[in-house]
Amino acid sequence: MLGRSLCFLFLVLFVAFPVARIVEASANGGEACAGCTLVIQLLLNLMAIDEAAFDHVLMSYCTTLPEPYAAPCIIFAEQFGEQLVEMVGENASSDDMCRALGVCTSTECNLMPTRTGILPKSRRIEMPSHNERFLEENNVWAWLQHAISQWTAVHDPAFDLDGDKFGHSTRTMRGYNWRGKDCDVFSDKVYPGRSDSSFPDAIDQDCNGIYGRDHLARSYENMYCSGTERRGVISLGDSATAHFRIPPQYLTAADINATTYDHMIYWGLNEADWPHRSWGTGHLNDTTGDCAGPLDSIYLNVYHRNRCNFRDYQNIGVNGARTSSMKPPGIIESMAR
Repeated sequence: MLGRSLCFLFLVLFVAFPVARIVEASANGGEACAGCTLVIQLLLNLMAIDEAAFDHVLMSYCTTLPEPYAAPCIIFAEQFGEQLVEMVGENASSDDMCRALGVCTSTECNLMPTRTGILPKSRRIEMPSHNERFLEENNVWAWLQHAISQWTAVHDPAFDLDGDKFGHSTRTMRGYNWRGKDCDVFSDKVYPGRSDSSFPDAIDQDCNGIYGRDHLARSYENMYCSGTERRGVISLGDSATAHFRIPPQYLTAADINATTYDHMIYWGLNEADWPHRSWGTGHLNDTTGDCAGPLDSIYLNVYHRNRCNFRDYQNIGVNGARTSSMKPPGIIESMAR
């Protein structure tokens, strides 16, 4: 169980820290602070459930990670572990520990309840300056950012052979959970929502499943879709657009069991988002049990009114995004039309 839990912790960081680059000026450290606090809190919960010392839980986390992630994590544990253990012994909260690490900056903003017996602010343990230099020089967090920067930095599908910004092989990693599924991976002229084409009628140039001719050589696309005022749905925004959600059982230590994190890889590769369940581009019922509930969206309503709009959706929501980050050369450049 601990191994699964620690893999989840890696995914929380995996998602939180790349996002933090977008919100560098956010209050109290933004998503980086939130990610740190959640991870430390779950470590504290696991420590209590497994009756293990904090330094043991932290080192177990590091050794569970694959290379090249394990080595810098172990360095981090060796550099900060002793001082974090001292803070745990003094009932410091996860917010206090992340402030001591320099990830969170405000003493007034707290994500978690203060633990009973916490020392006064003046007596809280502070990280010495050499540790701040260590963080800066060794960039401990960079190794968490690098692995998913390909699809979280530019917000394009990770696997897009023809470069048309539509994926075919996977739902996650900005694939077709996020935008319509490409029906020709070798042609950048064929993709969902394409309005016109010089291709013959036998080619499904807009990937809506309507192509070919009838016995009178009439184009099905023209017969059923021409003049129907087709509309696609493109939503740009922040976590509300991407439908960010952490399943509560992921962070409730008492509920963690052998199956809690069965779908955590899927969740992590979707950046902790559920775009296929969102208000704008939702189109798929949840099969994991981690995001259950009714399904409705603008795209579904548009599609049900006109089946020619099949697959014509793009969700370009980015956790932590601001209005200013939309303009070129920002998030809007991920849009394809």
